[in-house]
Amino acid sequence: MSIDLVRGSSDKPTTSRLLIEAVEGKNSLSGCLFVGYPIMATAEGRRCVDAVMVSPKSGIIVFDLVESEVAGDYATRQDDCANLIEARLRVHRELLSGRDLRIPIHTITFAPASASIRAGDHVLCRDGDHLVGELAQLDWSTACDDVYRDALSALENVAGIRSLRTRRVPASTTSRGAEYAALGASTVVLDHEQNRAVIETVEGIQCIRGPAGTGKTVVLALKAAYLHARYRTWRIAVICHARSLRDVFRSHIERAHIRHANEPPNWDLVRVVGAWASGWNDHPGLYEEYCREAGLRSMSLEESWERFGRDGALAGACQEALGRGGSTPIYDAILVDEAQEFPMEFFQVCRALLKKPRHLVCTYDDLTNLEPSPPVERLGRVFDGGCQNLVLE
Repeated sequence: MSIDLVRGSSDKPTTSRLLIEAVEGKNSLSGCLFVGYPIMATAEGRRCVDAVMVSPKSGIIVFDLVESEVAGDYATRQDDCANLIEARLRVHRELLSGRDLRIPIHTITFAPASASIRAGDHVLCRDGDHLVGELAQLDWSTACDDVYRDALSALENVAGIRSLRTRRVPASTTSRGAEYAALGASTVVLDHEQNRAVIETVEGIQCIRGPAGTGKTVVLALKAAYLHARYRTWRIAVICHARSLRDVFRSHIERAHIRHANEPPNWDLVRVVGAWASGWNDHPGLYEEYCREAGLRSMSLEESWERFGRDGALAGACQEALGRGGSTPIYDAILVDEAQEFPMEFFQVCRALLKKPRHLVCTYDDLTNLEPSPPVERLGRVFDGGCQNLVLE
């Protein structure tokens, strides 16, 4: 028995770290702990729950995390969070018995810098030992594995998000365009590892790896929606290798963001573009945007083909631009689909356009052997650090 940890983005890093340290490795605990998740729409706007644990022995535990010495009105915060989680679960009929939820919802405030108090059913813990002790006392008298799995799926899954139909009809049913069309027409139902890849957020490079058909493209789109809902002012670029995939990305991002925040995404802050230059409506590609920010003239695709050849066009154009001038960082996160399709020089452009701490997320097909194909390990050297690898099967 152990806790499966999914680290989302948190604006309470110290208490989140202490919470993880308190429960990680405890044999008496089991289930899944989400930090910085879920994000839910309320009448006052979007709300991110600090942390939620789903346990096969105790049910659902909602954590209210406090960074300061003053816990404030934690009883009201606990009630609000529990009500939000209950409302989300009640739309799943399999979790209801008549009008009652089949799984209990508990709440705990964890405030390491505050005093330890119990006010009725509202518990406040100040240290890890007290927290683990309180968790051990929580009971789910009618515990059921099927209900546990259904509750876990309901909390983590972005099910029921349908994409718009793609506008293009692929000529061949076995082409990449046909695969993209199938993505656009499908209902998104993710498994646990795919959801982990959507939610987990790290500083530096995160690489979502796996062969074709493992859902990497959908995961990347939903990750863009999660980051946009979590950080409302972030500028995010999503890089598609194929122009035909742009509408699919936008469709998935829009539906996931509406689910999180009850409003469409701000497309001025989330841009789905290509690596090269303008041509996708009025959106410049990332290379062209680098040149604009650096005050340089960007090459046309034809000019780059002539100078560097078709295989080396993007690498040559990026390398020349990098050598001629520096660009102002303008993005908080860049997400690159099919990273094996891009040369290392393109990722150097990504690095130059990213604000610190740099957030780069890539999907990568280890079985693809196209040239130039940047090994994941080399990306770590470009970004002065290692890569977090999440493998989808």
